[in-house]
Amino acid sequence: MFAPFVQFVLGSHLLIAAANGLPAIDIQKTCRTSEHELSAMFANGTTDYFESCMNTETAAREKLIEGWATFSTADRTGCVQPTVYMPSYVEWLTCLEITRDARSMRKAPPASAPKARFGKPSA
Repeated sequence: MFAPFVQFVLGSHLLIAAANGLPAIDIQKTCRTSEHELSAMFANGTTDYFESCMNTETAAREKLIEGWATFSTADRTGCVQPTVYMPSYVEWLTCLEITRDARSMRKAPPASAPKARFGKPSA
């Protein structure tokens, strides 16, 4: 009986966070956890993974901040999930860009295919 109300209350903070601005996440925690998991999967050293992860996440965060207003509220709400396991600016940016680009592609008129040429190639 109260399940829909509880889901609304618990999920409403995501709507507010995504609509008001880019939520902050602990990218050090995300990168450390990723580095740990990669080290467990692969015996070879991943010593430089943390720094690479930090650089990539920082760049994605800056790009998100710069273009935040260009993404629709619905897309931000759907893509930006700060409470999931290991949230990532790279993941959020990728989701937002793919969603935006897919919408643009659906709206664009279909491109006409080039006509096939049969016969001898021209010299």
